[in-house]
Amino acid sequence: MAPDKLVLVSKNGNSASGSFVLRARAGPVGAFTVQVPAARGGLVVVSPAKGSLQAGGAVEVTVTVTSKTALTTVLTVTPGHLTVQVTFEIAAA
Repeated sequence: MAPDKLVLVSKNGNSASGSFVLRARAGPVGAFTVQVPAARGGLVVVSPAKGSLQAGGAVEVTVTVTSKTALTTVLTVTPGHLTVQVTFEIAAA
């Protein structure tokens, strides 16, 4: 399972990071991937972007955005076709 939304706020146009947790609730997950849309490649980085989970296991996925402008994108987690909307905001100085 993953959250529906992740909001990151940057100060002074710096990068911002946040995280969410993936959990294997109904047995092991042989392989998972967290995909960033190609149009956001380089601006949005996830780590780990792939891996596996034992039954009942969990992994924290870190999302880092390095854009100089605000953006919204959707990450896709497979299996399960879960989506996480990432919103990156620039705070007023």
